[in-house]
Amino acid sequence: MTPEGQERFFGKSRKNGLHKLIGASGGQFWDLIRLLRETLLLARSFPVDGRVVELAIADLRDSMLPIPVEDARWLKKIGEKRTPPLEDRSAKNVQTMTLFLDTHCAMIPRNGEIWYDVHPVIRGELDEIVKRNEDKKSRKKKS
Repeated sequence: MTPEGQERFFGKSRKNGLHKLIGASGGQFWDLIRLLRETLLLARSFPVDGRVVELAIADLRDSMLPIPVEDARWLKKIGEKRTPPLEDRSAKNVQTMTLFLDTHCAMIPRNGEIWYDVHPVIRGELDEIVKRNEDKKSRKKKS
């Protein structure tokens, strides 16, 4: 997309929707294409407004949800430690990690050294899933 095309589609602001979409893609090319496609499908006028960009990001996030509590804990560890929690290299754990990478819930950003992260659109959701589960457990203990 040329600079003129970007400006026509997203507006003149330096913090326009394109920058939000790039950040939300987590560097995953196909996720960026999906976000751009969804933005284009939702657009009713140009430049697109921020609500359209947020709806496209929400659509990508929704495609990765729901996440079971145990998986949310795993992914949260990946995001915090920047390594896969594979102390135990059992077939089940390796399959779980492979599934996370295949679905883009976990990523391996490549910018020099290899490290792991969770997809930015679900990072906040993971915290909420784990917190809700802990709150639920503490309420059960009180009863």
